[in-house]
Amino acid sequence: GEIFTRLIPLDERMTSIVVEFRAPVMNVEQRDLLGKAYLRLYQRLWDEDEQMMRRRQELIDAGKITAEPQMRKSAKRQF
Repeated sequence: GEIFTRLIPLDERMTSIVVEFRAPVMNVEQRDLLGKAYLRLYQRLWDEDEQMMRRRQELIDAGKITAEPQMRKSAKRQF
């Protein structure tokens, strides 16, 4: 199957989202069950990601972190 996601910016901090699930199914009952399962999972993942991104933006706005990712010195590898 495939998942197509389209984000539509509404303003600086809001988007609308359209998600399309495409998966082969045997019948209408299977389609409905699979669709509900995909929707529950995607909703949960989206909500978790949104919560993390909102917190990140709060920290950026407060000047506690920068918008650009930083690599910790301990994470740098020497080649």
